[in-house]
This record gives sequence, structure tokens and C-alpha cells, in this order.
Amino acid sequence: MRTINAIFCVFCLFFYNSIAQCNDGIKNGEATFYGGVSGSSGGNCSLPVAIDDFMHAALNTVDYDGSNACGACLEVTGSSGSAIVKVVDRCPECKEGDVNLSQEAFAMIANPIDGIVPISWKYVPCPLSNNTIKINFKTGSSIYWTAIQFRDIKRGMSKMEYLKNGSWVNVNRELYNFFIEPTGIESPMSLRITSDIGEQLVINDVPINVDQDFDTGVQFSTPADCISGTEDILPIGSIITLKGNNDKFVSSENGILPMTCLRTSVGEWEKFTVVDAGNDMIALLDNNNKYISSENGNFFMNSNRSSIGSWEKFTVIDSGNGQISFKGNNNKYVSSQNGTLPMICNRTSVGEWEKFRVNILGNFGRDFSPEQEESLTEETGVTFYPNPVKDGILNFNFKKEIENIQVTITNLKGQEVFRQFYGKMLDKTIKTQDLSKGIYIVHIKGGTIDKQQRIVVE
Repeated sequence: MRTINAIFCVFCLFFYNSIAQCNDGIKNGEATFYGGVSGSSGGNCSLPVAIDDFMHAALNTVDYDGSNACGACLEVTGSSGSAIVKVVDRCPECKEGDVNLSQEAFAMIANPIDGIVPISWKYVPCPLSNNTIKINFKTGSSIYWTAIQFRDIKRGMSKMEYLKNGSWVNVNRELYNFFIEPTGIESPMSLRITSDIGEQLVINDVPINVDQDFDTGVQFSTPADCISGTEDILPIGSIITLKGNNDKFVSSENGILPMTCLRTSVGEWEKFTVVDAGNDMIALLDNNNKYISSENGNFFMNSNRSSIGSWEKFTVIDSGNGQISFKGNNNKYVSSQNGTLPMICNRTSVGEWEKFRVNILGNFGRDFSPEQEESLTEETGVTFYPNPVKDGILNFNFKKEIENIQVTITNLKGQEVFRQFYGKMLDKTIKTQDLSKGIYIVHIKGGTIDKQQRIVVE
């Protein structure tokens, strides 16, 4: 058993129970799909879902477990791939093990034409864009009747208690995902919450406020012995930013200069796409469609590689407290150098300079600007449009006719999904309706053109 010392802060005290149970056992069932609840709080969990958030699901009543599953995330695997979804709803008619996915999520794991498909699934940490837990008080809450909901949780919750006369009092959780104390809780209050793997967080000085959510400043973590793979930390296909301990953002410097960690705001150079590099490793693709290289630790890091080699592969490590670290193929860690020097991959251990806070901007390119993507490609003599691809058609347009062109399309796992050779090309249309939703890399090579372009299929 590992022992983790208690950590104190101004508003909170949190401590951890080290347990063997990781709540990541594989379950089997069937998947169906429905319209989802995007843009509302209409799911049984009463959780608000953004209008552009389609990665959610309704869970069968048994696994819903009286709303204990609300806010937790599942990795669902079908015949076509996997998707990470948040539980925001209940499916009363579903059998134990079954998951009712949004239509968009279903399309990532199977062909929607099939309607009902066999799946496996497990609980995984949620890939949050908000890094701390929020507390919501239901309208009507007071010191005489108190209803509390927890939002932006990285793991499922199994219990909430409040401190009364020196003792912790357990509060019942309703099917609609609010903890209700019918006799009320004093304000401000001290709360203790327990995750699905037994970690406990104590949050002090929480006032009742029905008009604004309370930011706890803390988050559930995942112990190292409960992390089964890199994608549990950084989902493949997600668009991320990285912030160093100096509170500055990592920048690709557009591949012109070595990478730095000194940007005060996020621009296109500070956004990266997580790519599956195989063997539970990832690569990072920048806005210019180039990969980050560790340079094997011999030089400062650069973001200028057109393909993934051993120097472009990294293992992601959970460093705790919402931070991650990257280990290169040379078994050394990436360092921000505190922003005083360009980044390098030559550290033998993880210190503060080797920790990064990740912010997930979205999945499958929802933050891409089609206009920006097209303007980039025009400089190289070829334009791709539309991007994102919405109607199963991807168009190419060249400034002049090009001979002997080869077009390949690969997914983020490096698997080739399309290859075609053309004797001459000026304008061309490629049908993409057989491709699952996601991010792909298109490679056009021939004549004076050798271009890789990231596209999004919706």
C-alpha cells in the first residue's frame, strides 16, 4: 500500500485512501443511440451539456447505480473503434451492461446503420477542459433545505458527507443527481466527497449560493497503479494546450525556432493534436501539421518533423494534482526549462519544470477554423475544402495542373484508410462517406508538392 501525506490549502483539506480497487473492470453489453441532450440539462443526471458536446451517453439503470455514475466517463469500444463519453442520462429500458450513446458517439464505434451492436466498456478518468470540481446549489437551497450537485468531476462519485458537531453526516443522493439534506446544512459548510476508487476530498468554507457555482480548486486524481494507458490521461484526437509551472504556455514556434514555454496566451502555435504513436505512446501534431521531436535529448526540442519516428514518440505520465509529464524514447523527461531556455528532453527525474497542466480544447477538430486551414494550404499550391468535411466529399484544388500525384489518407493511429495514384490532377473530389468521424492526415505528393494536411470528417 502507498501512503500519501495530507495536503493543506487555504480553502480545502484533501487526503487520499490508497486502495487496490481501480474501478476499471471491463463490462459487456449492447450499444444503441439516441438524439442526446446537447445544449440542455435534460438528462436524468441534471448535468448541463454544452450545445456542441456530443460525447455523452445514457446508462442502464443497474450501472446507473442510483445516479452514482453521473458525471463519470466511459470508454466504449465497438467494431469500428472507441469513444470516451460522459454519463449524463439514464436508459430505463436498457439491460445491465448496455449503453445508449449519442448518435455522434455511436458513429465512432460502429456503423449507425446497424442500430444495435455488441460493445465492451470501462470507467476511465474524464478528459476535462475544466480542471477543478464545481459545486452547484439547486434553486431553493437554504440552511433549512439543501440540494447539492458536483460538476466537472474527473472520476465518478460514491458519497457526499457534511460536517456537523464534529462528525461526518452522510447525505442521500437522488436519482436526478442531487445530494439532498431535507433539514438543511449550515453555511458556510465543510463537505467530504469520495470518488469511485475511494479517494476523499474535504472542501471547507463552502457558502450556499444558488446564483453561481462554487469552484473547489481541487480535483480527483488517478493513482499511478490505476492508470492502464496513455489514453486514460490524454485522449487520442484531442486538441490540447500545455502550461508549464511558470504559468506560461508551450509553443511550437511554428517549427521555425526551437520550442519554448513562455507564451502568455493561446494562439495557433500553442495548440497540439494528440496522435496515437502505438505501444501506448503518443505524438503531438502542431498547427502546421508537423510533429514535435525530442531530438533524442541531444538538442533543444523542435516541432518540424513530417512523420513519426522514435524521437517523436512520448509516454505520458500522470504527475498528480492535474499535471502530466512526458518521457521521450531516450527514457528522459521533457523540461520547460522554466521558460528561460528552449525546451529539452534530457531530465532524469520529474521536478517542477517537468510538469505541465493540460487543457483539452475539444475533440476531433471542433476548434479548427476552416478558413484558416484553407489559407495555409493555398501557400503550398493546393487547397483542401471543405474542412471540416460534412457531406462525405473532400475537394482538392491546385493552382496549376500537376502530374503523377499520390494521395494517401491516414487516421490518428497511423493506419492508412485511402491511397490513390493520379496521372494528372487540377481539381479532384474524394468521397469520404466511408470514413468514421474524426481527424485524418491527408498526404499529397508529386511534382513540386509534398504536403500533409489535417482534415476533420464530421
